[in-house]
Amino acid sequence: MTKKKLFLMALSLFLPVLAKQKATEFNVAQAAATLPNPVTNYSYPEAEHLVHTEKIDVEAEKPPKKKKPGKFKKKKKSKTKIVAEPRKTISKMSYDDLIAMAEKQLAAGQKESAIKYYEKALPRCTDMTELKKLTLSLADLHFDSGDLEKAGKLYIEFGNLYPGDSKAEYVDYKAILSNFYLTLDTDRDQSFTQKTLTLAEKFLDRELYAEFASDVTGIRNKCCEKLVEYEIHVFNHYLTRGSFKSAQNRINYIKKEFLEKLPGIEPRLLTLECKLATRENNLVLAKQKREDLGKRFPEYHDKKHRAWLNEFEVAMSGKKTKAKNRF
Repeated sequence: MTKKKLFLMALSLFLPVLAKQKATEFNVAQAAATLPNPVTNYSYPEAEHLVHTEKIDVEAEKPPKKKKPGKFKKKKKSKTKIVAEPRKTISKMSYDDLIAMAEKQLAAGQKESAIKYYEKALPRCTDMTELKKLTLSLADLHFDSGDLEKAGKLYIEFGNLYPGDSKAEYVDYKAILSNFYLTLDTDRDQSFTQKTLTLAEKFLDRELYAEFASDVTGIRNKCCEKLVEYEIHVFNHYLTRGSFKSAQNRINYIKKEFLEKLPGIEPRLLTLECKLATRENNLVLAKQKREDLGKRFPEYHDKKHRAWLNEFEVAMSGKKTKAKNRF
């Protein structure tokens, strides 16, 4: 089928529909033309007296609006922006700013914050008088806050830099206290005990130091006692393992280092020597030490170290028994 035939066929179907639509529109227009014009203006003279001629103020008769509680008008924000000054970090502060902030924190009772500012200011200080004052203040703050190791280092540094200062005795005393409070039990490391003892002996060698001399003497004696207990602990360790030579060296070390400072430990040393001689089966030496102890210290009674008597008596009687470490 050709395109021309298709076009004619579609046209023949569409023309009747179009003619019917045009005829309908013509009939509607013709009917509307025959209708009368609508009345838009009505007039009733007999009812004119019923119409109000005065205007009523409607807004005046409306009741006032009640304000709801709790609601306030928001203030309009100012269009001008306030630019805050950039906050200085602690690393960018000047020396004067750091000192000012440290004093401000101290006034507020914030010691830890004050310590941070003082620590930053310390290496920047160029005035020797101010540096001395700052070092001592920082050491005292560390001591009060419980950081004894840092406090001890600063006190020792101050004492080395300013040995003739008016506060030298106070500084050396606080250095001793800082290290003494760090000492451990007698069965643990005694590095701080030995350091405290060295500082205390150095302090007591200075005749001008009188204010804290009695306290330092007591600290020195306590350190010596702790070190003796530690050496006895080592002695017992060697004795249990059968290292009799090493055990004897411990006794010799105690005699050399502490017997003159603590003469009261001599009867205890005799008990250790008697114990060692008994373990070595040197009964002649053990009997000699036992008799020496009885003659020189007849009133010596130490319950903690009395077990060696039983072992000594059993050894002298020739009976075999299992040795026990009661030291």
